[in-house]
Amino acid sequence: MSATALPTVSEVRAFTGDYLIEAASHWTDSATRWSDAYDGLVRAASCVRRALNGVVKRLTRQHAESARIEGGSTVPPIS
Repeated sequence: MSATALPTVSEVRAFTGDYLIEAASHWTDSATRWSDAYDGLVRAASCVRRALNGVVKRLTRQHAESARIEGGSTVPPIS
């Protein structure tokens, strides 16, 4: 089929569109990989955030406890 002419009837009948199915499959697989990578990053960030919150709470409790032991005023915990 030339670039300027319309396809013949036999060319239209022979058209299978397999390359479209292959391309769609490729992009679906690519989107799945990107989505899985993004979800993994979101889960990792959530784990880090929970760990940091735990550290902050622990340090706040330790600071408050040491202030009580030393007889100083207690600092309100960070929430």
